[in-house]
Amino acid sequence: MRDFFLGVGTGHSLMILCFVIGIGLLLGRIRIKGVRTGSIWVLFVGIVSAAFGARTDQLFLHFLKEFGLIVYVFSVGLQVGEGFQFSGRGYRLKSVSIAALQVILLFAGVFIIGALSGEDSASLVGIATGAVNGVPGLGTAQQAWYDAATGTFLSEVENPTASSRIGVAFSLAYPAGVLGLGFVLWLITKLSSGQSVNDSVSAIADDDINTAFMEVTNPAVFGKHLSEVKDKLEGNFVVVNISKGDDILMECDDPVLEKGDRILVESDPDDIKTAAILFGTEISIDESSRAVKASLGAKKNLVVTRSAITGHTVKELGFLRKYGVTLLRVIRGSAQLLPTDSMYLKVGDRITVSGKAEDVSKVASLVGNSNRELDWPYLVPIFLGMAIGVVLGAIPFNLPGMDSPLRLGLSGGVFLIAVLLGKFGPSWRITTYTTPSAILMIRETGLALLLATIGLGCGSSLLPLLSSGGYMWFVYGFILSALPSLIVALIGCHLMHFNPARVMGCIAASSTSPFAINMLRRKYSSQAMDSSYNLAYPVSLFIQIIMVIILVHIAI
Repeated sequence: MRDFFLGVGTGHSLMILCFVIGIGLLLGRIRIKGVRTGSIWVLFVGIVSAAFGARTDQLFLHFLKEFGLIVYVFSVGLQVGEGFQFSGRGYRLKSVSIAALQVILLFAGVFIIGALSGEDSASLVGIATGAVNGVPGLGTAQQAWYDAATGTFLSEVENPTASSRIGVAFSLAYPAGVLGLGFVLWLITKLSSGQSVNDSVSAIADDDINTAFMEVTNPAVFGKHLSEVKDKLEGNFVVVNISKGDDILMECDDPVLEKGDRILVESDPDDIKTAAILFGTEISIDESSRAVKASLGAKKNLVVTRSAITGHTVKELGFLRKYGVTLLRVIRGSAQLLPTDSMYLKVGDRITVSGKAEDVSKVASLVGNSNRELDWPYLVPIFLGMAIGVVLGAIPFNLPGMDSPLRLGLSGGVFLIAVLLGKFGPSWRITTYTTPSAILMIRETGLALLLATIGLGCGSSLLPLLSSGGYMWFVYGFILSALPSLIVALIGCHLMHFNPARVMGCIAASSTSPFAINMLRRKYSSQAMDSSYNLAYPVSLFIQIIMVIILVHIAI
């Protein structure tokens, strides 16, 4: 029994690991303003445990660290890929641009601090990842450092000095990054040209999918069928219904348009003006109008549970043409999407349709609409996807000005494959659906393993590094978090004329901070903020991973 608790075997290491994860997750239930502080406590418990003498088998820890990294990164990539929609124009392009700018400014600040302070490269890498709360970046940094410096598995576990500095620097910069980010987000609400965030939230609650009334006043469409007019419109919009006097018609009725008809549409904000020009005039929506009430009453939510549906487009399924039912919305993960003819559906999609009850029943039979079918997880794409991602991460490529080839590494390769599977899996007829509880379990298990093993691996260096000036890493972390965020906030609010909620979503995404976005979601209810976060997060995370790899190679 003594050997079990004080030894260095697998049983002892497993016991220490589970103890660290359990205590860390328990502390993670602590709430700040109603929001849980989360799994980061696992890292701190691991560091403190190792600092007070807990020892574990290094080979065992190294394997679990890398495995936890790819499991966590893959599950995150799969989730963000499912809801990732980027048209390369309008607010979407601006959201991604300012989030990417913040990441680039942060890493530029790393070089400036390094030149002014003389900090070693390993510490700067840890500070950079901690300032953006980037746990995947931390795992990537340690792995990339070992690959570039030593190149062998045994050397990775026999030379832990650089890895320890990266881990300790991250743990000190992380809370500073949270404080710096929180300070800027608070400042945005106070300095946003007198516009309160609550006001902006109510004004833009649905600005990613606009609902509008169009009155037919354009003589060019008089006497033409709705389908004929829609074919001429470049853009994406859905006709909910058409009001002709006291009659309410659906799109499937394909009515002839006449002067004074009112058309209720849902559209991408970039296309709403185009639709208004085509039909004639956009008028304000009267929530008490009969057309709005009729549209709300005709809607029904269904869930796609037939695997045979995966890989078929909306046009191929023919909701309107074959069944006379209008497909209004596709909800994929946390993203609400407007359907297009070329959109692929997949298992797990939740769709909103409008039509007659008997026609909707036919569509329900087509898509399955059986929640019981979703209880069984599809694990094959997960493990094969991770295997392909590891292979991709090992492929070298050259960048101008770099002496040695770069690799995406475990996290970069796995994350890229996961996003591609989530985004394009349906078009490849690959069913990637996993129940929300299952994917959350996979993600949190991977994160807990990653944080615990990093903490246990670097904790023994905590006190020596603090005594040699490591406390300054907290200051650097605050600067690298607050200053780029503040610059981006000014650009977003005053140059791009974004509302405060959208800017805060972009900043939280570029910082990849779950705590920050959860805090914002609790305080403000804004679809615009959520959509900006979901849009910019995968791009920001991938840029972080690439920048970390480049920084490591420059340092070495």
